[in-house]
Amino acid sequence: MMMCRSYLSSLVLYFLFPPTFVWQFDGHASNHFFAAAEEDSWTFLVMPDQHVFTPFSFDKDSEETQKIWTESLRILKAMKEDYGGDLVLISGDSAQYGNLSLGDIQAMTGIAEAGQAVYTAGVTCYRMIRELFKAAGFDELLVAVGDHELGGNKGFFLGAKGNKSKVLTVPASRKAFADGYNKNENESFLFNDAIGNVTSRPLGTTFEDTSFAYRKNNVLFITVDVFKIVGHGDRNYFDKINGFGGEGVITCDVSGAHLNWFEDVLREAKKDLNIKHIIVQGHVPIILPVRKVTCSGQVSAEHSFNTNALIHAHLINMFNAVAKQFLDGADDSGLWKIMSKYGVDVYFAGEVHTNTASKSRDPESGVVQIVARGRTLSNFITVQVSDDVLDIALMNEIGEKQRWNGNYEESGHLTIDKSNSSNIIVSASGELELIDPDSSLIKFDFEEILPLGSRQVSKRIYSSDYFTLSSRLTPSPLYCHSRSD
Repeated sequence: MMMCRSYLSSLVLYFLFPPTFVWQFDGHASNHFFAAAEEDSWTFLVMPDQHVFTPFSFDKDSEETQKIWTESLRILKAMKEDYGGDLVLISGDSAQYGNLSLGDIQAMTGIAEAGQAVYTAGVTCYRMIRELFKAAGFDELLVAVGDHELGGNKGFFLGAKGNKSKVLTVPASRKAFADGYNKNENESFLFNDAIGNVTSRPLGTTFEDTSFAYRKNNVLFITVDVFKIVGHGDRNYFDKINGFGGEGVITCDVSGAHLNWFEDVLREAKKDLNIKHIIVQGHVPIILPVRKVTCSGQVSAEHSFNTNALIHAHLINMFNAVAKQFLDGADDSGLWKIMSKYGVDVYFAGEVHTNTASKSRDPESGVVQIVARGRTLSNFITVQVSDDVLDIALMNEIGEKQRWNGNYEESGHLTIDKSNSSNIIVSASGELELIDPDSSLIKFDFEEILPLGSRQVSKRIYSSDYFTLSSRLTPSPLYCHSRSD
């Protein structure tokens, strides 16, 4: 009787907790088994500032469009096969409208009304980008609004020369972005599942279709649209004392009901024990300094360096740094403080067309900011996710051609190990080594000659790149090159 009970107990336990078998090469299960299976992991990719897809807006059958589609599809398929990726983040500037005038867009679309021309160009482009990534095997695409999607690069200035001002078409640009990336053919929002008791997006705000939260496996992703029209948008805004604005009628800021929604989402996320990591993406860097190469992002005075703001404002004027695309307030901003409060793991950004990993000077903040580039698929980031670890690799294009090589090597690595919740370990190397914000950062010594033919694909260097002031003044790299992509 005792043996029978023991046998039945063993049988019940067997079916309640079945062993994980080790399968042998002959296709039969081994008699050996382990107590637990190996921990599952999954991967997502990050590739901001592509810029290259703008021709999708106008003529799908043009030689240029077909070339971009064919080469991009070839490389993205190989990327999917070699590196995986359950979803892709694009932290803004998937296309490039900033350098086009409204007249250009009207002429190329054949539509006379400016708002309709801008909308048609944008929504056509973004839907084709979604088709491209889906054809390569990437079904889920999370995209943040960049300045170029809204017509930036002097397009936010009232009275900009050359008919480049697109202030009046910003609503049409934002709607094109939302309809192209975030809605299906029935105009239903794609990322509509609530986070706890909070809506997935900030309903009732300007950003209700461009900021959103999305849960994938054990990660919560929050995408924020940081481009805010100041007041009624009837005057250019530049607070020289604090270094805010400087981008026409638009500044980079998350505040008011938008910020309240953001905090509500994070508060709900912390109640869900199945959410192991929180990732936020926006287009612009928040904390400085960051490396910059041929971009529209310019220097700003960090809020924590207000004592030097007046000096900095003069430097801004001296170098004609009219475009300023970093978040107002830096790590003193409400957005950064709330991310720190609720334990956001990584903030991904783009804009500056090169790579920088950093943390705030605030010892209470554990957020890692990773500013990345993707330009023409020349760089991308892989993030391998398990319950306790985010393993992040920076991949850099190599090859003889200026672009479309499709071959990559790792140029930086960063790991966030949360195995011990009371002692989270961040280790980093290569281009993702955390920078020291209090050191003087010099990009070049101005002595070495670098022949243009020897440049790395992802590091296009121009004669007047940037230099950095001593951290005693402000640790912000000044960029004074005239090109802005």
